[in-house]
Amino acid sequence: MPQTCRLIISAGGAYATLHSAGVPHNTLLYQSVPQVRLLPQVDLFISHGGNNSTNEALSAGRPLIVLPSVWGIAAALRQLWRRDLSPAVWALAANAGFIP
Repeated sequence: MPQTCRLIISAGGAYATLHSAGVPHNTLLYQSVPQVRLLPQVDLFISHGGNNSTNEALSAGRPLIVLPSVWGIAAALRQLWRRDLSPAVWALAANAGFIP
């Protein structure tokens, strides 16, 4: 039996565009969410890798996938590596040129 997943998107300024385009039936779309309260309840957190989001995911003990899109990403990836959480993240970051 296939597992069903639910996706929660905190869209910020992209909310109107995503809302008008439509989202899959298993997706909850919001302009913003109470991230710190929500993180302990999720199985996986996908983030742009900003410092706050990274720290909040680590504090909640959630697995984290970082999709870089803003400044400060290299610092967040270094923090993950220093905590020895994911050598795979380090390798991807190095290959993408975020970490020398």
